[in-house]
Amino acid sequence: QGGEVQALQSYGTVAEASAVPAGETGSTAALTFSGAMPGVRLGASYDLHLALDGYAVTVALRGIAYDPVLDRTTWQVEPATTAFAAQNCEIRDAANLPSLNTGAAGGRIRINKPALFGGEQREGGIVGDIDVLMGAPDQGANDYLTSRAGADVPSYRGICSLVLRQVYLGLNPYLKPWAVRVSRILSAQDGTAQWYP
Repeated sequence: QGGEVQALQSYGTVAEASAVPAGETGSTAALTFSGAMPGVRLGASYDLHLALDGYAVTVALRGIAYDPVLDRTTWQVEPATTAFAAQNCEIRDAANLPSLNTGAAGGRIRINKPALFGGEQREGGIVGDIDVLMGAPDQGANDYLTSRAGADVPSYRGICSLVLRQVYLGLNPYLKPWAVRVSRILSAQDGTAQWYP
């Protein structure tokens, strides 16, 4: 908005954080830690700076549960393969988001614009991950769709499509229309095959 650059927020350090990957039928990993972590938002992405392992893991927050008896919080996060042993971990806003240009192969893009339509005081915004499926001849079934609708989901080959992975779409009961501009260029001006179709 207007060229503003927002600083990445740190939410603090949690103790005894550990992550267990999803099972065969799950779509999210389970991240548990002592205490609570106020201020985080569902659908947003966070960098987990692991004290013992010495690196950061980026996750998207899909669910939160707090047990007041044990004073423990469990987050459901993506990617589903997230795993690490118990250790202290600092939680910050994600520093690196995937490129919005996924190219000919497709892939996952992330939109993090919670104030796009005026924020919580107006109509909200858009936050979440979107799979861009290019419809290749060998394209497999989308993992998010199969986790929600079962194994009989088609692969949607030959169709360019978007899969919104529980994307936050604002506070307005009337959804904003979506439009996508694409171009399909299979040959160069002289008729030869494109080097990167």
